[in-house]
Amino acid sequence: MPYLNKLVLMGHLTRDPELRFTQTGKGVANFSIATSSGSGEYKQTEFHRCTIWNSKIEWATQASKLHKGDLVYAEGQVQTREWEDQTGQKRQVTEVLLFRLDFLRSPLPKNETGDTFLDPLMDRAEQIIKASREVNPDDIPF
Repeated sequence: MPYLNKLVLMGHLTRDPELRFTQTGKGVANFSIATSSGSGEYKQTEFHRCTIWNSKIEWATQASKLHKGDLVYAEGQVQTREWEDQTGQKRQVTEVLLFRLDFLRSPLPKNETGDTFLDPLMDRAEQIIKASREVNPDDIPF
């Protein structure tokens, strides 16, 4: 049986990317992406720890242009790593190992209620998706 481990995110950076290089010259950038679902009092925000490595770091020079609040599109897979820290404690982290990261735009302007101007569009898109899932089998012509 085939398996699939793929995650697609579109959200805002919660901090500026931290770019480092290993002793062998491989680049690695770490940051978090915040995504939201629902609306009003039911709005829920998730924070996703993300890592992107080496050849994908062609945008390393662009990383300095990415800042907290920027809207990004990311694709990757969920990964859990374990290691022992300097005190001998076992540590574990679950993160998204990215293979694609696209810069969409700087932070969106907010209206007087504190919502971005994109929020109503995202709410409408969620309504359309939800409605498409509620199909009556009798309405299907075959």
